[in-house]
Amino acid sequence: MKKLLLIALIIFSTDVIAQQMAYNVVYVRAEENSEWQIGNLIETYYTENKMKSGGVVLEKLRHGRPEGMTHRIVWLWELGNRGMVDGELADYEQSNFRSQLRGYVEEWGMSYSGRMINWVEGDMEETPFVHIWDITPADPAAFQKAHKEFIESVPQVFGGRFNGFGTYDINQPNGATHWVLVSGKDLDDHLQLLHDLETKYPAAMQKFGKDRGETTIVHDFTFENLKYIVAQ
Repeated sequence: MKKLLLIALIIFSTDVIAQQMAYNVVYVRAEENSEWQIGNLIETYYTENKMKSGGVVLEKLRHGRPEGMTHRIVWLWELGNRGMVDGELADYEQSNFRSQLRGYVEEWGMSYSGRMINWVEGDMEETPFVHIWDITPADPAAFQKAHKEFIESVPQVFGGRFNGFGTYDINQPNGATHWVLVSGKDLDDHLQLLHDLETKYPAAMQKFGKDRGETTIVHDFTFENLKYIVAQ
């Protein structure tokens, strides 16, 4: 699974999602030392019960996480193609999975849903740490175009990293309407990325800032991709 998402995802086109992808995020506070049990439970369940499209991601929250929350579980699918290959599971099967999952979760947090608009795939194994900004652009279409052009203008910086831009459509966190993200190897790599952009490619940064239009950064945080199960 070397070239997957968020985070992150499926094999998309080289720079934009071929099919319109949607996602649903749920925050949790996991029992201490239970993240791998959660990951293995999700992997077993969705390996035995194939999804029609998309996948499921377990992410470990790092900097800027909501108080008390430790992880996120993200479900992804193509709009209009959600569900299981063999039809919806019986109630008792779904209930059994949820019951096992609750056994590893101390507290359930917020949830929200949206769509992935721009997507450039990268190497999840090499760059598992993700920095994501919750934003409210005054002109989303201008931001989408500027973001795509910015990523393409400095491939020497963004090569190997996955980059994305998408929407918050249901239960917008802190009023943010969109998000933008980039992956990296670790904390140092993310700081080096910002340093290189500011010192080596200031013209590209300035153009992006101008072309994207007025944009409010509502919040930013980081997470690590721990487990990704892709639809078969």
